[in-house]
Amino acid sequence: MYTPAAGDPVTCQIDYVQDVDLEPAGFDTQIWGRGKTVQAVLAALEKEPNTDETFTITEGEYTDLVLTVKTVLENDGRFVTMVVK
Repeated sequence: MYTPAAGDPVTCQIDYVQDVDLEPAGFDTQIWGRGKTVQAVLAALEKEPNTDETFTITEGEYTDLVLTVKTVLENDGRFVTMVVK
């Protein structure tokens, strides 16, 4: 479930991945870190998520896990991928 800062929560399916190699932008050298990502269908969310909005997993292995959006990693107009904590 996606919970925007304003408006009603939106039920949606997400792809949650742990231990992703992340390379932050804005560096002249390679810097890598491990992180977590969430990918969702943009049309289901109705808008690109903002920092500090949340996704709550409601079924499966990670039930009740709340993931907070840190930044949008990619938005191709169909899918949006976010780094979460």
